[in-house]
Amino acid sequence: MVCAGLDGFTQSSEYDKASLLRMLKESGSLFPPEFVSYCVLPCLTSTLELGGASAATIVPLVLQFGQNSHTQRLWLDHRCTPHQALCKC
Repeated sequence: MVCAGLDGFTQSSEYDKASLLRMLKESGSLFPPEFVSYCVLPCLTSTLELGGASAATIVPLVLQFGQNSHTQRLWLDHRCTPHQALCKC
């Protein structure tokens, strides 16, 4: 469900975006660090580049997920990571 939601996140309705963001906020700590690093964070940061009403909800999530030390080294260039092999964000 999360991968499917991330896959079309930028084209999703505001309701679907809000539902996925709520799910990420509530259960994000349960995701494996690699999934967060290569799937969740790149998708969320790409969405921030486009702007939109969900930015106020996305920024705290990006900061929350970015606290993980495993993900901090990937911030330099998230677009060059193998997340595309795991998710289609």
